[in-house]
Amino acid sequence: MKYKEFVRFEFSFYFCRLVYDSGSCYEPSILDIKPADIRQKFTQGIQRLAAFSLGINYPNQASAPHLILGGFKRLLALAADTDVEFEQAKTVCIHLKNNNNNNTCLLVFS
Repeated sequence: MKYKEFVRFEFSFYFCRLVYDSGSCYEPSILDIKPADIRQKFTQGIQRLAAFSLGINYPNQASAPHLILGGFKRLLALAADTDVEFEQAKTVCIHLKNNNNNNTCLLVFS
């Protein structure tokens, strides 16, 4: 009588652990989300919206601060190059007149 050669065979179950809530299934790690994580994701979404809006030149509430700051930088550049003066530009103009260095100008307007 000949012995038959047996091949080792393994079988295991993979249990998928999910949390069921109101008809939706979630992974348990979703329950470990902290308010700081939600705040970070929300801030990241707003930054992406502002960048996209600036890229397509479409003003909205997310891109408004960047547009206002860009306009103010242009006004400061105008005041630095010409004799136009206004209250907010006095400090920059005095600094540029005292330091006749082009690198200083680049640092101020970048």
